[in-house]
Amino acid sequence: MTRFASCLFCVPMCVIVVKIFLRHFCGMSDDAHFRLRIPRSIKDWVEERAKANNRSINAEILSCLELVRTGNVLDESAAKERLEVLVDEAIKPVTDKLETDFANMMQSLDQLMRSVKKD
Repeated sequence: MTRFASCLFCVPMCVIVVKIFLRHFCGMSDDAHFRLRIPRSIKDWVEERAKANNRSINAEILSCLELVRTGNVLDESAAKERLEVLVDEAIKPVTDKLETDFANMMQSLDQLMRSVKKD
């Protein structure tokens, strides 16, 4: 291999090694960076969510954006409707059982009252 050919091979390899080094040891990446101004109340809210979810502020913002992007976020009215359905599904078996038990108790009470009146 000629000196020129070996230099052509070494330069791209050096660039790759430097990029890997910078990415790994200096935290540099291909991610886009930009400044964002937000109201203090929203920043405080994001910080609270990040702390509650054991995430960095950046990771929390990315998580919120991803939820909105994929459409996995329910608006308030849809969330209330879903909650009502879930509660109804959870409570229905209990209320059905209570109604059945109450009807049986009323029948037993009627029978008892009739037997008392006969005596």
